[in-house]
Amino acid sequence: MRALDKKIETSHREIADVAEAARLMRAVSVAGALAKLELGLRVQGKYSWQDNAMVLLESGAEELRTLLARGR
Repeated sequence: MRALDKKIETSHREIADVAEAARLMRAVSVAGALAKLELGLRVQGKYSWQDNAMVLLESGAEELRTLLARGR
């Protein structure tokens, strides 16, 4: 169990480092901003979110992606 706890702790630290690096990068396009949004959702994960808020964010991100693909 201690070995597993250490792996989990290391993974959480690595995720936090990636998230901080991404936070410091400025998006230069709508697609880049969307990528940061999606990364934030993945880093947060499905825990500690209200179910409807998570669904709304994911839906909005998908709709934005579709609009960008259509050139709107």
